[in-house]
Amino acid sequence: MARHTFASQICLSQGVPIETVSRAMGHKNITTTQRYAKVTNEKIDKDVTVLHANIADKYSLCSIDCAPSTILKDMSGRKYRPSKKIEYKEV
Repeated sequence: MARHTFASQICLSQGVPIETVSRAMGHKNITTTQRYAKVTNEKIDKDVTVLHANIADKYSLCSIDCAPSTILKDMSGRKYRPSKKIEYKEV
């Protein structure tokens, strides 16, 4: 129980990377750490808030914030290839 608490509540929830937690716990393989470390809803909320702050001025949802694209796909050079019809024979 103490290892779960240390990995999840103390380290990961405070922003310590899982690689650092793995080394601090003495694990040779990060998958061992992943067994102990659980991502909490609070950690997800915090990370998404930080991500939003970091990318808010760099990206936008074009379907909501931007005018529709004026670029239209040129279909004039496309060859017409009808699909093959499959005939079924009664047995």
